[in-house]
Amino acid sequence: MPESYPERLLPSSERISVFNYTNSCFICRRTEIDKTEMYDDDDGDLEPFAINEKELIDCSTNLINHPEVSNCVETVPDDVLINVMKNGDIDYTRIEFEDDSQVPRIEDVNFTIASDKGYYFIPMGALNNIETTFPFNKKQNAPKLDFRLVIKVEHCPTVVNLCHFEIRCFSEITGKYEKVKRGDFKGFRAEICHVIQQIVLANWKKEI
Repeated sequence: MPESYPERLLPSSERISVFNYTNSCFICRRTEIDKTEMYDDDDGDLEPFAINEKELIDCSTNLINHPEVSNCVETVPDDVLINVMKNGDIDYTRIEFEDDSQVPRIEDVNFTIASDKGYYFIPMGALNNIETTFPFNKKQNAPKLDFRLVIKVEHCPTVVNLCHFEIRCFSEITGKYEKVKRGDFKGFRAEICHVIQQIVLANWKKEI
């Protein structure tokens, strides 16, 4: 375990303003199961349950830089194993742009390492700006509507992690695209998460 939190991950208004990424980059997602259980014993493929399908809307990932992309922070896969703690819970506090006073000092960052967990990589382009359509019926006996969904990978820096990204979903059910939150469309959430899971299973990488 490192003695101090990696300074290269701390955000600032200047670093956010020049931060750059493209669909050529990868995102890294941590498993919530032991790293010894994440692969199929027969073919070495990623086990579907390693993806934690129920948590794929708004799930946290870390950006892994592509060597051809400038102004992107140098990251390593093990960064995704870091848990920054605040009051006993993992700290996902978003940083307000241009408010560097939110960023803690290195010596004040309390963190642990989930060394027993594994991770996998997903090409950003496989999940970013992907459109799909579902039949959706909000009221019983009402005609079904085409529910259009856009999956995006968005930069969501926290007060301690400039490279924090989330897989987000946007719907057009109201006539304008709005973010699908974890509690929205309860009867529809499983289908959305399943679509994301299948994309991940078809595109994941063990190494990059």
